[in-house]
Amino acid sequence: MGDAYEVVMEDVPHDCVLMVVSELHGLAGSVFPLEIDGIVVDLHAWSHSALRSEERQRNFCLIQRLGDFSLGGSARLKVLLLRVIGFNGAIDVEVSFDAEPSDVQMLMQEFQTLFFCLKRCSGAGAICGGMEPVADSATRIFMHG
Repeated sequence: MGDAYEVVMEDVPHDCVLMVVSELHGLAGSVFPLEIDGIVVDLHAWSHSALRSEERQRNFCLIQRLGDFSLGGSARLKVLLLRVIGFNGAIDVEVSFDAEPSDVQMLMQEFQTLFFCLKRCSGAGAICGGMEPVADSATRIFMHG
């Protein structure tokens, strides 16, 4: 079993969260149920209610597993964990996965390209990737913004 890695996109605009999550879904061969606190929720219904201005200050953590995740070419992951985290009105989108050391550079390069594109399209804040926790600059592989 490999080490745990994560990629984070900070401060995703509320009106772009659904687009970012949908783009990630499009790269998965299978999309498992989306959960908040162990309760299965519908993404579109959640985004319609939770992202309204009066609900934006609520803290939340959506979790979803994506299977057979393809980053292009031979860059594939059996399982990717997607998290959408809301805290004090800001929303971060994070993915985490296990990888063998020999695959990390290729995977991180593909994730950097993908998340940089999503950042540009959504107007999100910083993106960064590395070994969990990515907040540790000693194990961070990339950061933009």
